Amino acid sequence: MRRRINPLIILLLALFPIIVPAADLPTLEKAANIREGYLDNGIKYYIASNKGSKGIVDMALVQKTGFIDETKKSRGAATVQARGSLTELQHFSRISPQTFLTSNGIRPAAEGYVEIRSDATIFRFSDIPVSDGTDAADSTMLLIFDITGRGFKADGMDYSPQNQAIIVSGDVDPDQLINKMNMLSMLVTRQNPGRTSRKPYVWIGTSDIKVEMVPARTSGLVSFTIRYRLPRTPDGNMATVQPLVAWKYASELEILLRRRLGKALRSSGIPTAGIEVEYRSSDAGDSDETFSISVSCRPAEARDAMKAVAAEMASIDREGINPEEYRGVTRELATRLRSSVRTSGSSNSSYVRMCIASYLYGASLADPKDRMDFFLSRNLDDATGARLFNGFVTALLDKSANMDVITSAESLDENSVWRIFRDAWEEPKALSPVKGYADTLLLRKSAPKVKIKTTDKDPISDGQLYTFSNGQRVVYKEIADDGLIHFSWRVKGGYSQIPGLRRGEGACITDVAALAKISGLGGDDFRDILMSNGIVMRLDIGLSELRISGESPAQKFPLAMKAMLSLTGDREQDIKAYAYYRDCAGLQALADRGTPYRRLSVLDSIMTPENNYSAFRNSSALSDDLPKKVERFLDAQFSKMNDGVLVIAGKIDEATLRKTLVRYMGGFRSDRVASNRSRRLGDVKTGRITGWTDSLDASAYDIALSTRLDYNLDNNIAARIAAGYIEDVAASAAARLGWYSIARTEFSMFPEERLSLSILTSPAGESGLPADMVQSDDAVAVAAAVRRAIALAAREGISRHRLEEGRKRALAMMDKATPAGVIRLVEMRYSYGKDMISRYQDRAKAVSAEDVNRILTALAGGSVAEHILRLKEMEEKVFEPEVEVVIPDGPELPEYEPSAPEKADPEGLGGLFRELFNME
Repeated sequence: MRRRINPLIILLLALFPIIVPAADLPTLEKAANIREGYLDNGIKYYIASNKGSKGIVDMALVQKTGFIDETKKSRGAATVQARGSLTELQHFSRISPQTFLTSNGIRPAAEGYVEIRSDATIFRFSDIPVSDGTDAADSTMLLIFDITGRGFKADGMDYSPQNQAIIVSGDVDPDQLINKMNMLSMLVTRQNPGRTSRKPYVWIGTSDIKVEMVPARTSGLVSFTIRYRLPRTPDGNMATVQPLVAWKYASELEILLRRRLGKALRSSGIPTAGIEVEYRSSDAGDSDETFSISVSCRPAEARDAMKAVAAEMASIDREGINPEEYRGVTRELATRLRSSVRTSGSSNSSYVRMCIASYLYGASLADPKDRMDFFLSRNLDDATGARLFNGFVTALLDKSANMDVITSAESLDENSVWRIFRDAWEEPKALSPVKGYADTLLLRKSAPKVKIKTTDKDPISDGQLYTFSNGQRVVYKEIADDGLIHFSWRVKGGYSQIPGLRRGEGACITDVAALAKISGLGGDDFRDILMSNGIVMRLDIGLSELRISGESPAQKFPLAMKAMLSLTGDREQDIKAYAYYRDCAGLQALADRGTPYRRLSVLDSIMTPENNYSAFRNSSALSDDLPKKVERFLDAQFSKMNDGVLVIAGKIDEATLRKTLVRYMGGFRSDRVASNRSRRLGDVKTGRITGWTDSLDASAYDIALSTRLDYNLDNNIAARIAAGYIEDVAASAAARLGWYSIARTEFSMFPEERLSLSILTSPAGESGLPADMVQSDDAVAVAAAVRRAIALAAREGISRHRLEEGRKRALAMMDKATPAGVIRLVEMRYSYGKDMISRYQDRAKAVSAEDVNRILTALAGGSVAEHILRLKEMEEKVFEPEVEVVIPDGPELPEYEPSAPEKADPEGLGGLFRELFNME
C-alpha cells in the first residue's frame, strides 16, 4: 500500500540523486558556538556560548528516564524522584533548593522547574544572572550536580551519570565553565548503568480512522482535530538532512492548508475561531511523528465545517498543487525562515531545546542560519518542487489510514465522522481552479516622476536622507544583513482620530483595513501575490500613527513600491469580508478566554474604564459602519504621506535605488502637514483598583502598575531596569507559593508619556515543583505576597549588582547594527522628535540607583490595577472578563508577611566555590 512507504525516501533521493544509502545522507556542520563532550564521570555536556544574551544563562539537566521506565509497582516514581531532587540535596541543607532558586530570581515555568516525559526527565533553570557580585550561576551548577549524584535506581529507573546531560546556554566562557564542571564532577562518581538501551522503535500503521469524542471545553464553541501519524526518522539519520527535509515539506503543507482551508470555510459561510496546523517531528519526543489540523467553530456548523475541511483536503490529496501556487508557498516559508532566524534563532531557550533534542534523539546541532541557507540554496525549479511536494502530500493525507479524529461536537457521533471523511475522498467537492499568484499586472504600473531635491547625511543612522520635490522624505542605510531590503513608512495620526469608536474597536482596525480590496484584488490575494514574489507588506494602524512596513528581495523592490502605491491609492472596502470577519472575531473571543491577551485586556479595563480607544480587541463592539470609517481615515492619512518618512535598510545598489524612488515617489500624495495626536482619550485611574471574578476551575492573580514618565533616553534606560527589577521581585514572591508569572512592559508616548508594567501569575504545574512545597490555590494569598514584595522593593531600592545586571541587559537591547534597529531609531527621531541613540552607552553607564529608585517608587505608588480570579467551589459563575465587578481602593487582603528574602549565598556556597576553583 502506498501509505506504508515513508514519503521522505523518494524526496531525499530526488534532492540528492547520487546518494543511495541513508547513512550517507548529507549532514550540516555543528554550530561553531556549541561545544559538547563528556566529563570524567560520564555526564555529557553541551555549552552554547551566546554573547547576545548579556548577563544571563539558561541551564538544563536531562535524564534519560521517565514514565516509560515505571512498572506497575513503581508507578509515579519518576515524579517522586524529580520532586525530591528539588527538596533534598547534599549542599543545600540549611537553605532549601527552592529557597535558593527564588532568592536568586530563578523562577518556575508553567510546568514548574522540571518536566517529566515518557522517555526523559528535564530540569530547566532560566534567566540565571551572571553579573559581578553574585554566585547564582555557579551555585545553580552545584545544585545540578547534586541532582545528578542522587544515584536513584529502582524497578528500571536509572539515574546514573552516564544517562544524564548538562546543558548551558548564555553569556559564558566555555573553557572556564568546562574547568568548573570537571571539578564538580568529582563530587559525583561514575556508576554502572542499569539500562543501556530501550526496545527499538517499531512503526505500527493503521488502515481505518480512529474517532475519539471529547467534551467541549468552552460553551458555544466546538472543535475537531484531524491527526495523521508518520514513521519516525531512523536514529541514524537524525543528524542528517532528512529531518530538515521533513520539516520543510510539513511546513509548506501547513502554509497551503491555512490558505486553502481558510478560503474553503469562508466561501461556505462557516466562521471559525481559527485554523491551527501543527507538525510534531522526531526531535520532539519518542513516539510517532504527527501532523494535525484543528478547526473551532459554532456547534450548529460542526458537521458542515468538517465536510468542507475534508473535501478540501481530499482535493489537495487528489489534485495536488500547481507550480505557480507552490512558488507562493515556498517563498512564504523562506520569509518565515528569515524572520525566525532574526527573532528567536539565537535565544538561550532555542539553544537549550536544540541540545535536548540532540542528546535524547541525536538531532542536528546545526546553526539556525545554516539550516535556513540549506533550504534557500536548493535550486529546484517550481515544477520539480511542486512534484516532490505533491509526492509528500499524497503519501501523508488519506481518507482513513494512520488517521485520528478528535472532536467535541455533540451534533456528530463516531459513525458520522467516519462517513464524512469516506465520502469526501470518494466524491470530492468540485472546487474552483486555484489562482496563480505571479500576475502583478493589476497593481499600479507607474507614477509621476519627481526629482530628488536634496541629499543629506542622516544624523541618526549615518545613512542618506533624500528629500523629494513633492516633500516626501526617504532615509536609506546600507546594512549587509540577510539579502532583503527592509522598509517602513510611518505617518503621524492613528485611530484615535476616528470619532465615535466603541471601546475595543480601535484595536480591530488593522484587521479591518486588511480586508479591503487592493487594485481589485481581495486582501488575501493581494498578500499572496506579494508573498509569491518574496515580499511581505504589513499595514499597522496604532493609536497615534499609521505604518506600512515589510521586506523585499532587492531585485523585487520596484514591485514593493508598486504594491505600496496600490495600497495607498487604490482601495475599496469589502463589506462581505467584514461580515465574515465579525463572525470569526466573536468566536475568537470565546477561544481567548483565560489567555494572557484576555487577562491583559481585563487589567486595561480596570485601569482605564472610560477609554474607548483601548488597544485590546472587543469583538462585540464592532459596528456596521466601521469599514466606512476606516476607509475615510485611511484616505485622509494617505493624502499626506509627506507627514512621515520612508526608512529603507539593507543592501542595494544606490543608483538603482535612487532611480526606483524617482520613478515611484511621485505617486504618493502630499498635503499640508497638520498632525493631530489627541492626548485626551480617557484618564488612567489613580490609586489601587481591584476586580474580582469567581471561577470553578482556575485561580489567577494579575497586576498592572502605571505612572507618568517623560519619554527620553535616560528614562528609557532607567525604566527598563526598574520594570525588570519589579518583575523579578514579584515573580519570586509568587514562586515561593508555587506560582509562575509572565510580564509585559510598555513605555508609551500617547495619549501621554507613561510607563506601564503588567504581571500575570498562575499556579505552576504541581508535578514540577519541589516535594516540600505546599502550593497555594488561594489567589488572595498570592496577591498579598506580590503586593508586599513590590512595596518592599520600592522602599529599599535596587541593589548594586541588580543595577549592573539591569544596565547590561539594557545595553544589549540597543542594537543599531540591524535593519529593525535602524528603522526604530530613525522613526523615533522623525515621527516623535526623540533622539534615542546619541551617547547611548555613556548615558546608560551614568544611570544611577537614585534614577531607578525614583521610578520604582512612582510605579509602586502610582496607578495600580489588579484582577483576582478566585476558586469558588459551590456557586457556579462563568468567567466573563467583560463583566467585571470593580471595588475602588482595593479590598482588605489578609496580612501576609513572608520572611525577608534570603541572601543569594546564605550558607557560604561562594566560599565553597572559591575553594574548589582556587578563586580569590
